[in-house]
Amino acid sequence: MMSRLNGRRAEAEAQGLRINVAILGAGRIAHSMARTLVAMAADPRYAGLVAPYAVAARDGGRAAAFAAEYGFPVSYGS
Repeated sequence: MMSRLNGRRAEAEAQGLRINVAILGAGRIAHSMARTLVAMAADPRYAGLVAPYAVAARDGGRAAAFAAEYGFPVSYGS
Protein backbone atom coordinates (compact mmCIF):
# COMPACT_ATOMS: atom_id res chain seq x y z
CA MET A 1 0.00 0.00 0.00
CA MET A 2 2.75 2.47 0.81
CA SER A 3 4.18 2.12 -2.69
CA ARG A 4 0.85 3.37 -4.07
CA LEU A 5 1.13 6.44 -1.83
CA ASN A 6 4.65 7.36 -2.94
CA GLY A 7 4.56 10.74 -4.63
CA ARG A 8 0.97 11.36 -3.49
CA ARG A 9 1.53 11.67 0.23
CA ALA A 10 -0.02 15.13 0.60
CA GLU A 11 -3.09 13.96 -1.30
CA ALA A 12 -3.39 10.84 0.86
CA GLU A 13 -3.05 12.83 4.08
CA ALA A 14 -5.58 15.42 2.92
CA GLN A 15 -8.09 12.66 2.21
CA GLY A 16 -7.37 10.93 5.51
CA LEU A 17 -6.11 7.76 3.80
CA ARG A 18 -4.48 6.25 6.84
CA ILE A 19 -3.40 2.62 6.86
CA ASN A 20 -4.73 0.74 9.89
CA VAL A 21 -2.19 -1.98 10.66
CA ALA A 22 -2.93 -5.30 12.36
CA ILE A 23 -0.35 -7.69 13.76
CA LEU A 24 -0.89 -11.44 13.76
CA GLY A 25 0.71 -13.09 16.76
CA ALA A 26 2.05 -11.64 19.98
CA GLY A 27 5.58 -13.07 20.04
CA ARG A 28 9.01 -11.47 20.02
CA ILE A 29 8.95 -10.27 16.41
CA ALA A 30 5.45 -8.84 16.90
CA HIS A 31 6.72 -6.73 19.82
CA SER A 32 9.44 -5.31 17.59
CA MET A 33 6.90 -4.49 14.88
CA ALA A 34 4.53 -2.90 17.40
CA ARG A 35 7.30 -0.64 18.72
CA THR A 36 8.03 0.44 15.14
CA LEU A 37 4.35 1.14 14.40
CA VAL A 38 3.89 3.14 17.60
CA ALA A 39 7.02 5.17 16.79
CA MET A 40 5.78 5.81 13.24
CA ALA A 41 2.35 6.90 14.49
CA ALA A 42 4.03 9.37 16.86
CA ASP A 43 6.41 10.72 14.19
CA PRO A 44 4.99 13.78 12.39
CA ARG A 45 6.36 12.43 9.09
CA TYR A 46 4.13 9.33 9.27
CA ALA A 47 1.38 10.15 11.78
CA GLY A 48 -1.25 10.76 9.13
CA LEU A 49 -0.36 7.67 7.14
CA VAL A 50 -0.18 4.76 9.57
CA ALA A 51 -2.06 3.74 12.72
CA PRO A 52 -1.69 0.68 14.97
CA TYR A 53 -5.15 -0.92 14.89
CA ALA A 54 -5.42 -4.56 15.97
CA VAL A 55 -3.57 -7.60 17.22
CA ALA A 56 -4.70 -11.21 16.90
CA ALA A 57 -3.26 -14.22 18.70
CA ARG A 58 -4.37 -17.73 19.59
CA ASP A 59 -4.63 -16.73 23.24
CA GLY A 60 -7.17 -13.92 23.59
CA GLY A 61 -5.73 -12.82 26.93
CA ARG A 62 -2.27 -12.52 25.45
CA ALA A 63 -3.66 -10.54 22.51
CA ALA A 64 -5.50 -8.20 24.89
CA ALA A 65 -2.37 -7.67 27.00
CA PHE A 66 -0.32 -6.97 23.87
CA ALA A 67 -2.93 -4.50 22.61
CA ALA A 68 -3.00 -2.70 25.96
CA GLU A 69 0.80 -2.53 26.13
CA TYR A 70 1.11 -0.82 22.75
CA GLY A 71 -2.18 1.05 22.55
CA PHE A 72 -3.86 -1.01 19.83
CA PRO A 73 -7.62 -0.40 20.14
CA VAL A 74 -8.68 -3.91 19.03
CA SER A 75 -7.57 -7.44 19.95
CA TYR A 76 -8.74 -10.88 18.89
CA GLY A 77 -8.19 -14.41 20.16
CA SER A 78 -9.14 -17.65 18.48
